[in-house]
Amino acid sequence: MTGSTTGSTGQVGRLAVVDALRGLAVCGILLANVHFLDGWQYLSPGSRATLPLAAADGPTIAALRVLVEGKFYSLFSLLFGLGFGLMLTRAGAEPGPFLSAWRRRMAVLLAIGLVHGLFVWLGDILALYALLGLLLPLFRRFGQRRLLAWAGVLLWLPVVQYVLMMAMLGQQPESPAQAAERHAFMEGLVALMADGPRLQALQTNAVGYLAGRWPDLLFTGRPFKVLAMFLLGLWLARRGVAVAPQEQGPWLRRVLVWGLLVGLPGNGMLAWLMAQDAFYALQPPGLLQAAVYAVAVPALAAAWAAGFALLFVQPRARRWLLFLVPLGRLALSNYLAHSLLGVAAFTVFGLGLAGRFSALAGVLYALAVLAVLAAASRAWLARFGQGPVERLWRRLARGPAPARGALSRG
Repeated sequence: MTGSTTGSTGQVGRLAVVDALRGLAVCGILLANVHFLDGWQYLSPGSRATLPLAAADGPTIAALRVLVEGKFYSLFSLLFGLGFGLMLTRAGAEPGPFLSAWRRRMAVLLAIGLVHGLFVWLGDILALYALLGLLLPLFRRFGQRRLLAWAGVLLWLPVVQYVLMMAMLGQQPESPAQAAERHAFMEGLVALMADGPRLQALQTNAVGYLAGRWPDLLFTGRPFKVLAMFLLGLWLARRGVAVAPQEQGPWLRRVLVWGLLVGLPGNGMLAWLMAQDAFYALQPPGLLQAAVYAVAVPALAAAWAAGFALLFVQPRARRWLLFLVPLGRLALSNYLAHSLLGVAAFTVFGLGLAGRFSALAGVLYALAVLAVLAAASRAWLARFGQGPVERLWRRLARGPAPARGALSRG
């Protein structure tokens, strides 16, 4: 196993383990997002209890919080930084043309993200990735130790930010009356998204994206977390893990063991803290939640990545994991497909099923969507070789023709 053949796709020169890991991240991101897409996250406890299969909500949400939430956007962020590092390495001693191409790619990705967030689903992450991606070239000359140091500092900055917010704003516990008012407001939004009017539903999504999603990203310190994982990905690219994972076995096993030892109990504590609902009230358990997150989430994300890479270099296991490669090669298309299918299933622009799925039903829906997307991705690549949005992204980001011998594509 050289790490360069994609197996099911037959394209030589790509890193199959990276594509498959990206496909795994796509799966985890949908599982983490589905309860926002289907409206369950915004329902009151009383409304949730009336839904079919509601008895399984507790274990389902606990499992997602321990094993999934936060871990797979972290993995995807790490792969984003790794991809930048690999392309920078290919650019060689004179990366100028690549860096220009990279900036164009980030500008187009920002436009795609803004359109997605404003007009499709307010939970977009692409615009944030694009903005932070523009910062990556600033770190290209950093040594390995310096990259790790910066990543560590960035992972802890949300904790520092939380302390500062507690000091400036004070604790803001929610009264029962305020909680009831908030639940009523959110359930009204779910009903609006499910039943319309359509123009109002579209306007509500846009307002939620600008006035809800972005303030929440900043409040939770998400930019710091994503940039930290970008830098860890750049560090991994230089280490050569993606190019020759079979040669990194002992190191990957250490990452797996320590990631599980730290990540599993840490995320168990994180799930318990999240259930206390103290984070947005700026209370001490919320501060502890931010601190545990800074350690436990990256640790478990690293463990999932290391364990997957160790499995992927085993021929028998790889045969079972290759279905993820097409999902990963069409990662951008599939990410946007999550939202479009969610709009079709849950909003007034489709079946209007928002607020009718329990937590377990939402997971089952997500698994069905992933199965469909895996099959569709494989069929699409067999005919076209590149995802539809990936192709559009590349075309829009294409700059002026380079001089002979210069790097033409990032």
